[in-house]
Amino acid sequence: MQDRFDGNTGGDGASAATAEIQVTPAHPVDAPTPVEGAVLLERQQIEQIVHDLLNPLTVVRAVSQSIVRNVDRGRPVDASRLVADMHLVNDAVTKAVEEIERFMVSARATNCASVVPWCSTSRCR
Repeated sequence: MQDRFDGNTGGDGASAATAEIQVTPAHPVDAPTPVEGAVLLERQQIEQIVHDLLNPLTVVRAVSQSIVRNVDRGRPVDASRLVADMHLVNDAVTKAVEEIERFMVSARATNCASVVPWCSTSRCR
């Protein structure tokens, strides 16, 4: 039987060639380049804004579905309840707008042109 490590027959497979085998990681762990870092930061910011927008959008959807469901079922529209619901929607939209504005301020503060010289977005100019 041929040894798969050193080509010799017999033995337990532990040969001098075995000691020479070096294990190198498939993907070396290096610090990201400035461009990779900028892309990662932008991706994290986008993930955060999406997460922060889900709650107010869920409120808008729930309130609107409730109003439509009640009207579809022929229930009378309670003006005070409708006003309260619209306040909920208004508050949720305000929160969503604030999150978007916060993101835009952060995006403007990030000078991506310093790491991506060919960037042509308005925030880099």
